[in-house]
Amino acid sequence: MRHPGQDHAFWPDEETAEKEIEAKVYPKSDKIKESPLVKILKPLLDKITEDDLKIYQFEKNAKVKVQFQQYPEVKAALRQIFDRHNIFSTIPQLDAQCHYIGFLIMQYLFIVRKNIPLSRETQKFLKRESIRNFRGQLEKMKSDLKESCDFFNKKIIKKEAFEADLDDFIDIFGDKNQQEIAEKFINDLIDSGELKLSKDKLRQRKCRANNIKLAK
Repeated sequence: MRHPGQDHAFWPDEETAEKEIEAKVYPKSDKIKESPLVKILKPLLDKITEDDLKIYQFEKNAKVKVQFQQYPEVKAALRQIFDRHNIFSTIPQLDAQCHYIGFLIMQYLFIVRKNIPLSRETQKFLKRESIRNFRGQLEKMKSDLKESCDFFNKKIIKKEAFEADLDDFIDIFGDKNQQEIAEKFINDLIDSGELKLSKDKLRQRKCRANNIKLAK
């Protein structure tokens, strides 16, 4: 007969039970058969980090709607990616990213590799990729900055935590010139009053910009 205090010996805790169920539903990645395409690309794919995927940014919202029927198995696999990682804010964002990465591969295979001339619009689009990504990162930073300002104004976080957020936002940019632009971008938003942040709540951050210049 089982005593009340011995339940834990017979029943696993919730986290353990979840892992056991997941192991049965989702086998380990090394046991999944790789597709021929992945086998070819694998040496290069293994070099890609999650941060590399974050660079595909657009400073403006999508304007064109793409509608197509997707296989349930593919949709379920994408759902697992979304649930397990915090890179994507929404499922549509993940879907759009998949479509964009697929577009780059398909364009190379069926247009560039076959030496078919790219349209002027596509040439301009690809040429401006680094500029577009940088501006997209600035827009994302602006959104994160507004959230931090809201927390700071509501006294959810203190001034030190808010300033730490600003430093983190700037440090995301690896290039020193981009860090300077991001620093000025933040200061301009604060000075303009767009962030609804009282000037007497935060000391001037010009020293941060000077430190960036000295670090070059």
